[in-house]
Amino acid sequence: MLSTFERDSNNTPEKRKKGMTTSTANVVTINDQDFVQAKFNIMKGKEISEKISFSSFRVGDYFVEATFDREYMSEMDHSPSHITMTVIPLLTQRVCYGWLCHHFDLPYAPDGDEKVKMWPTWLEFKYPNLISSEKSLNYKVKITSFKQIQEKQYLSRIQSTVNNELEINAKALVILV
Repeated sequence: MLSTFERDSNNTPEKRKKGMTTSTANVVTINDQDFVQAKFNIMKGKEISEKISFSSFRVGDYFVEATFDREYMSEMDHSPSHITMTVIPLLTQRVCYGWLCHHFDLPYAPDGDEKVKMWPTWLEFKYPNLISSEKSLNYKVKITSFKQIQEKQYLSRIQSTVNNELEINAKALVILV
């Protein structure tokens, strides 16, 4: 797995807190050639799997952007390839982990020790159409709220979209470990 964390030298936590950087200086590209995957069944003995592959994502002060490809497999009849509700929350946690590392100026090492834990406490999907695209899908996450509630504990709220069609809103508890 290839993972790197590229940071602009002018982008430090102190400067971000003081608002001393420009929006372009706050953007970090995380190179992470990997995937998230879910396997499950709805009907007994009929497996469904979906895999989302990405090579990098960009994080800024309060956003994440990623482009991904997906693979879908279903043993069920009449089940066309489409984004399921199981794998997008996994992708969200992965890219938000990158955002949290950026926000707290922690090293991003997905195959290293965990630096933060993120537990979703509320999810809302707005899924007006099946998204069947498999290549170069666009994922955008906006962190709309991030508040400290105790030492090393935070509540976050996000809004995200896939191809500006599928919308996911979420709340999560974040703990620095």
